[in-house]
Amino acid sequence: MIAAVSEKYKSVLILGPNVFVLNQVRDVIQWRHEGVSYMTYQMLVFMEEVPKGYDLICLDEFHRIGAPGWGERVDELLKANPNAKIFGTTATPIRYLDKERDMSDEIFNHNVASHITIGEAWSRSILPIPTFVTGLFNFHNIVVDAEERINLSLGDISSQR
Repeated sequence: MIAAVSEKYKSVLILGPNVFVLNQVRDVIQWRHEGVSYMTYQMLVFMEEVPKGYDLICLDEFHRIGAPGWGERVDELLKANPNAKIFGTTATPIRYLDKERDMSDEIFNHNVASHITIGEAWSRSILPIPTFVTGLFNFHNIVVDAEERINLSLGDISSQR
């Protein structure tokens, strides 16, 4: 979607949560060498000034800009580029652990091209159902072992005096 939308604009900024995601986007848009900039949300946070002059700003995995630092900085970016079209992609616009904030509503006034919940994606086998793994750890045995090692080392010191 980003590739299809971006080809109509001269100056495009594609923001993503990490370099891995941005590299995936870059691989799809490899035919386009000019006019596209890539940046992580974290890189944007650390810039002294937000970049200007973009015709299109793509927010990949846009649900992540609900995070305090990232969201504030993206707001500054959008204000600095008032004529830019904003395009966002995400599989999960709801931030369930953040009071169920709907980022599509906050950013795009709930103007979405399609909507599917993560539960529906699981039930339709679009996304794999995650496997949760729980590990048990016995701290008591670790503490007893550490105490024995300490006592042995202290015994070695006492015998050397």
